[in-house]
Amino acid sequence: LTVPRGSVYGVVGPNGAGKTTLFRTLLGLYRADRGRVAILGEPVDRADASLFRRVAYLPEDGEPYRNM
Repeated sequence: LTVPRGSVYGVVGPNGAGKTTLFRTLLGLYRADRGRVAILGEPVDRADASLFRRVAYLPEDGEPYRNM
């Protein structure tokens, strides 16, 4: 999946399709089994906080807030 700079994409699918897994992998919360995961060309598994300051993720259910 490649999203060109300046584009807006939506991810839709039924329950269990992997939407949450996709976003958690993009955020470095999960490790990919294979392939390369990068944001702005920087691999997320080696990214520092400066990359993630440029990324926003707001899940529908608010799950991260229950764990804070």
